[in-house]
Amino acid sequence: MDATGRVQINDTGFYMVSFGVIQSAAATNQFWGLEVNGATQFHSVTNLSTNMTNRNYAAMTTIISITSVGSIVTVVNLGATANVQNTVAAQTGTNGAPAAYMTILKLR
Repeated sequence: MDATGRVQINDTGFYMVSFGVIQSAAATNQFWGLEVNGATQFHSVTNLSTNMTNRNYAAMTTIISITSVGSIVTVVNLGATANVQNTVAAQTGTNGAPAAYMTILKLR
């Protein structure tokens, strides 16, 4: 993963991807999605149609097909203006939690 959160996948095939984000403020119609090489993936967009606090994850798991070596996978904000919470202790209390995560598993 690079400094901007992009992940490069160097093998073709099907992958199960789980991702989640704690956003910095409540927002209506908030959508976070998964892109491969800049294209939003089918069945990979979270739909938060009500006000969400800055203490909840927008999260989902989906299956994607990687058809070219070196593909770039990215979680992106597709909806109302909101940013990933960058002060983890501020929204989760003293125990802390990841502000964002992505887990990728290759399916065989």
